[in-house]
Amino acid sequence: MIIRKENIYNWYYIGILLVLAVASYLAMPDLDNTAEAGTGKSFLAVVGLAVIQIPLLIYIVSQRIKSGMQQPKFIIYYNIYFCWMLAITLFNDNVHNIFGMTTLAMTILVVPFILSTSYYRARYSDLDKWFYMAVIIIMLLIAIQYKNLYSIVNMIGDENTHIGVSYFPLFILPILLLPSSRIIRYISIIITAIIIISSIKRGGLIALGSSLLIYVFIKQSIGNKNKIRQWIILGSVILLMTGVLYYLDQSEDNDVVERISNIQDDGGSGRDVIWEDTFQNIITQDWGSRMLGNGYRSAQTVSKYHLPAHNDILEIWYDFGGIGLILYGLAFFSLCAYTIRLIKRKSQYAPHMAMTIIFYIIFSMTSIVILYFWLILLMFTIGILSGLANKELEEKTNKKQIAE
Repeated sequence: MIIRKENIYNWYYIGILLVLAVASYLAMPDLDNTAEAGTGKSFLAVVGLAVIQIPLLIYIVSQRIKSGMQQPKFIIYYNIYFCWMLAITLFNDNVHNIFGMTTLAMTILVVPFILSTSYYRARYSDLDKWFYMAVIIIMLLIAIQYKNLYSIVNMIGDENTHIGVSYFPLFILPILLLPSSRIIRYISIIITAIIIISSIKRGGLIALGSSLLIYVFIKQSIGNKNKIRQWIILGSVILLMTGVLYYLDQSEDNDVVERISNIQDDGGSGRDVIWEDTFQNIITQDWGSRMLGNGYRSAQTVSKYHLPAHNDILEIWYDFGGIGLILYGLAFFSLCAYTIRLIKRKSQYAPHMAMTIIFYIIFSMTSIVILYFWLILLMFTIGILSGLANKELEEKTNKKQIAE
């Protein structure tokens, strides 16, 4: 019995996803600042996740050289940006030895690695039940770890804690909306909604509601079903979301709705003050630092609040300079343009990609995506969706050529 190389690497990718599941589980307590249950083990897990992908990347590069395989431009632009990010970080690093700099490099390179391997996996192989089982394991481990952190926070008894790691499930939700099984889709939405609502994170609730609304709207608009039925479905989703907000507002614990209504008064939980501090640190630098940047997480080290910028644009500008910001903008707007093309050609994956872009934008403006672990989950999702969309386009093109 001959085992094809493609099958070996498909199973190898399942192993990568299982490592991603474990890394997500370990990263949540380290990233969370409410339960104080971090172990520091996520750093090693992220490095391991990067290293384990190298054999698959070598195979992908060899196949690309042999067959001239193409990939979306936004993947190339993101790879360029992360190379710049790595170069500036290492150039400004005067603390770590060779081992430390290598591990730091792996924590940065893991992001373009997962983007490329995920795109290849979806583009050139079918997503079978084993793939979805691995993604479900990621979601289950995220839910279990969130429950652990939520229990610790309740034991502490701090009513003002807002568990930021509740964002985790939203970053893989678009993948779990792909299967034909309604059970998987509905349960995934319910789990994500429960986690985000219980965390009292208004940014998460706004991102979840907005992205789901966009998902349903585009899914109905590109479909060939009866238009009246489409508008009924969209109206039902809006009514359901309105009902959830009304229920939360009428409940004894209506912190979520109250925090949304107070967003202008509290400056987004003080984010406006952090933004101003970071911007002042940017403009008071010398011209060279302003253009080249100061390295990974440097904005936090100079902040008088000892916090990151809570805004990707400001964070990238300080950490990786104006050049880094331009490179990132090129990658991001190329991804947006790619998503618009999916919508125009009525790709079945357009709703999932549009949903991803919506919460990507919201979290980038109100929190940090570019430095946190969930960037890995985001690039995993984008890689899978773009790979599926490009395979779909190739199949349609081939059918059209045969018909002609």
